[in-house]
Amino acid sequence: MRGILPSLETSANIWLQDNRIHFAGDGEAHTKKIEDGILSGKTRTLYVPLATEPKDKTILSRFLAKVSLEAMAIRLAKLEDWQDDFFSDAQITALRRFARRGDKPGFWPFHERQLYHEDHEHNDGQEWYQVLHEWDFLRTDQGEMYCVICIFGREFAFNLGGPDCSGYAKWLDENGHVSPLYPRS
Repeated sequence: MRGILPSLETSANIWLQDNRIHFAGDGEAHTKKIEDGILSGKTRTLYVPLATEPKDKTILSRFLAKVSLEAMAIRLAKLEDWQDDFFSDAQITALRRFARRGDKPGFWPFHERQLYHEDHEHNDGQEWYQVLHEWDFLRTDQGEMYCVICIFGREFAFNLGGPDCSGYAKWLDENGHVSPLYPRS
């Protein structure tokens, strides 16, 4: 992880090992600058940014609305004359308004869960790799359309048809809590 040393106007790679904090720069000269700053007392402050859950999930919900709309447009762009139906659909119009303005409704709920750790490495049998993001669509038996998005191992399911995600939780219960992104073979 990166830490910020404000009085040195730089950042450094930092890690904890054997109950000690270790620093490394982006090269030998950079590491020397950090060591000199610490040993001389020029810097005594280290900021370590930590990921925290947002208290207000409205911005995240609006982001998911925008990503869902973009993903749908990408999928539909393969079809001829898709724009007229897409832009005239009342449900898509409501979703687009929410993504742009964040009103009507004031919040669009989504389903969220951790699929795998953000540093998880996948293996396809030939090589190891990390998945930064992925997405697909799920149509439930009740006719709901969900955009299922996974970012750094965190799965979000967003209902394109309306501000209700209870159908996704029901679908998970009926399908052994398997992600639509990783269906069983």
